[in-house]
Amino acid sequence: MSCSDYAKTFGYSKIEEIIRGQEVVNDCAERAVKLITGFKDVCVNVEEQHNLIQVIEDHRKHFNALRKENFANV
Repeated sequence: MSCSDYAKTFGYSKIEEIIRGQEVVNDCAERAVKLITGFKDVCVNVEEQHNLIQVIEDHRKHFNALRKENFANV
């Protein structure tokens, strides 16, 4: 069967329908946005918000992966 004939088959059409109906979600990005939004609301002024963001950026540099060896020196 040639590639151009795949689109004409029932199985292909059914799978295409299922896949096109899937919603793609970036859980990691959504969690990060939720986390920073929650922390931002705790700060009372803009200077505190900037300080908090700097602390978070520094933390991410030190703990870029969740492995035991990254937490050994904490």
